[in-house]
Amino acid sequence: ESNSIANAIADMRRAAEKIGGHLIVQRAPRALRERVGVWGAARGDSSIMRKLKMEFDPQGIFNPGRFTGNL
Repeated sequence: ESNSIANAIADMRRAAEKIGGHLIVQRAPRALRERVGVWGAARGDSSIMRKLKMEFDPQGIFNPGRFTGNL
């Protein structure tokens, strides 16, 4: 069952990206979230997010790995 859900998420993500959108997984069991990635692939602006994270959380202690790009 988790394979079919992961495949459905991948299909929906591709469809959203095809029209310039994104798909974010809001709620799912931890194993599925880790498998499919909540935020999807890193975008071109991820370097900006990384710089902001470093500015406001230089030790990386606030919600590590919970944001796009595994920030």
